[in-house]
Amino acid sequence: LPAAFAAVRAAVPAAIELLVEPGRLYADGAGEAHGTVTVARALDDRALRVLDLSRICHLRWSAVELVAPAPRPGEGADTLLVGPTCYEDDVIGSWTVARDAFPAGAPVVLRGVTGYALAWNTGFGGVPPAEVVVR
Repeated sequence: LPAAFAAVRAAVPAAIELLVEPGRLYADGAGEAHGTVTVARALDDRALRVLDLSRICHLRWSAVELVAPAPRPGEGADTLLVGPTCYEDDVIGSWTVARDAFPAGAPVVLRGVTGYALAWNTGFGGVPPAEVVVR
């Protein structure tokens, strides 16, 4: 890292101030989000699960992955996880899971939550900010 900084400093004129923000490097993927399925229903082409977690409120700038066992061959169902807000971009993601996975009330764990999600954690449309636990 010191050699990389030295190379950048040598390439950029001294009159230009360099600021380095390594936060994403340190915090990328460091967090998990724990939520609950509040509504489970079947659509024509996939399963829909509404969570108490929100992409817009709690998971900003995080490319999350669902923590779940892989379905048995031929027994998976495309499942769309969305947040509880009325905001059309409150889509968390789509994964193939077992057909009966994540009924209403089931816990959900998402990994890959960045430190930026903590900074942007907010409430919206009646959804409260997420509880933050640091271990």
